[in-house]
Amino acid sequence: MVEAIEHALPKKLFFQDESRFGLMTQTGRIWTKKGQRPEIPYRLTREYLALFSSVCPETGEISSLISPHMNTHAMNAHLNILSEEHPSTCNVVVVDGAGWHRSKDLEIPDNVRLIRLPPYSPQLNPIEQVWLYFKSHFIRGAYFDNLDEVQNRMIEGACYLHQNPQLVMSITRRTYLDSIFN
Repeated sequence: MVEAIEHALPKKLFFQDESRFGLMTQTGRIWTKKGQRPEIPYRLTREYLALFSSVCPETGEISSLISPHMNTHAMNAHLNILSEEHPSTCNVVVVDGAGWHRSKDLEIPDNVRLIRLPPYSPQLNPIEQVWLYFKSHFIRGAYFDNLDEVQNRMIEGACYLHQNPQLVMSITRRTYLDSIFN
């Protein structure tokens, strides 16, 4: 499918998705002394920020955008960032079926091409594992007083992933992708 895309620039494959991060506490398992119950402050407030990211499993490169909304405007901004960060390649971006990925107002830069995943197939998108890693290492168990604290944690996590491409590669590499990269 990637080979069928015609473009003068060499192609680089990215997988894109977005996830919400907010004031609602993400719980999970933690270590504690035997016989003691851990106390974790919990919040049910439903205020969120969105993290749009595209990841290249071959190189571990990742492009990200934090937005207050999940919509076509934010997706346009994210695609522009990806295009500007990788100007010398045709960036083939695999997206899911979100409405803003199909919008008539979506503005796709010249060096970006979109491929849509089949419906109901998130298991084919390796960036889903990035979200699991991100939430378990930067969000789970954290109590945030406001969205600024959430944003700071999101920036911390995104910077960590940007600085560790080998980690990103290990999280996102899948055997079915080997035929694309070889």
